[in-house]
Amino acid sequence: MLKRAISSGGTAHTLSCTVTGMAVALGLASAALSSGILLRLIPSWLPYERVPFVCLGVYFGLFQLTAAIGRLATTTFIGSFDNKQPRAMKTRVLAGSDQLRGWSFTARMYSAHANTAEGLPIFLAGIYAAREMGMKPERQATLSLLVIVCRLLYVPLYAGDMDLLRSVVWSTSFCASMLAVTLPLLPDVVSDYMGTDGWLVLVVGDTCE
Repeated sequence: MLKRAISSGGTAHTLSCTVTGMAVALGLASAALSSGILLRLIPSWLPYERVPFVCLGVYFGLFQLTAAIGRLATTTFIGSFDNKQPRAMKTRVLAGSDQLRGWSFTARMYSAHANTAEGLPIFLAGIYAAREMGMKPERQATLSLLVIVCRLLYVPLYAGDMDLLRSVVWSTSFCASMLAVTLPLLPDVVSDYMGTDGWLVLVVGDTCE
C-alpha cells in the first residue's frame, strides 16, 4: 500500500510539473508572439516570408552540429568512434557501458541530437500549416525564430544537465510549432463560441491575412 501511495504521489507530482511547465511554455510563446520582440533579430534585407526557411536551414545545421559534437566527445573521452556500427556505438554510450571521464557529456550530446531529430517533423508541420492557412508572414517569422532560439538554448542546457530549464525551453519550442498549426483556426472558433471580445481574441489578434 505504501509503495502504491508513493508511486501514485510521484505520478501526480510529475503530471502537475508537466502541466505547469507546458502552461509556462505556452505563456512564453504567446508573449513572444504578441510582443514582436523576436522580429528585431531579422535584418532589414530579409523578407519575413523567407525567415521560416532560413530557420529551417539553421535547424538542419544544428542537427549536424550535435551529431559532430557527439562523435568528437566519443573520440575524446572514450577513445574511438566505431563508424562501421555508429548506432550500436551510440546505444553503448547511452546505456552507460563506458563509465569513463566525459561519458555523461557524451551521452547527453547524443540525446540532444536525437531530440533535435524528433523535433523536426513538428517544426516542418508548423511551417507548412502556417503558410498553407495564410498566417501573416511576421507571425510565421516570429514562431520560426522562437523555435530556433529555443533549440539553440536547448543543446547547452542538455549538455550542462540543467533539466528544468531544458524542459521549459523544449516545451516553448513545441508550443511555438503547435501555435503555427493552430493559430489560424482560432479566430473563427473564438468568434463562434466566445464573441469578438473574448480574451483569446486579444491574445491571438488578427492572425491570418
